[in-house]
Amino acid sequence: DGVFAIDLNATPPQLLWAVDVWPDEQNLETEYLSLPNEQRALGFQNPRQINTGDRRRWSDRVFPRRVGTTGDSVIFQRGRELAAVDPHSGDEVWVRDGFPVGADLMCSLDHVLVTPLGGSTSVLLSALDGNRMAELPPLRLEQRIAIDAGRALLYDTDGGSPKLGLYDPVENQAVWQRELSEGAVPAVG
Repeated sequence: DGVFAIDLNATPPQLLWAVDVWPDEQNLETEYLSLPNEQRALGFQNPRQINTGDRRRWSDRVFPRRVGTTGDSVIFQRGRELAAVDPHSGDEVWVRDGFPVGADLMCSLDHVLVTPLGGSTSVLLSALDGNRMAELPPLRLEQRIAIDAGRALLYDTDGGSPKLGLYDPVENQAVWQRELSEGAVPAVG
């Protein structure tokens, strides 16, 4: 596995940079092997099961997001490290250590929300320098339908009528939330 940048405007397209996300210096084999079980436990589906006509499945629920972009960086997990690199050169902007392998990344222009699979907290970082800004209740990834500008569109079917809402992790609250009629399933295009 790796993270790559390709210049599609070049003729022919050219590889700008590539980063290996399996660091040799970290012994991570058992942690990587446990990821499929954690993903199944959270309700993530195999990509082949998508578009089967089952209205309960959404593309964002296939796997956690392992790569994100901010205003100036590409953010990705490399073992237990979280790295931000320049999108043009691949040069490191910042690196932070100590994250569980397989965390989900949700980025905006200014922030990165890191949610470990099955973790008890999400961590909000500054996209500028990677400094920890806050620890938040974990984002329930199985409820997420889509993300945009660092906010998550959530579909909650727990506890009665289904609800659709937009969650802002920086404010740690819903921007808006609507109760839906029983049996209603949102579609995002």
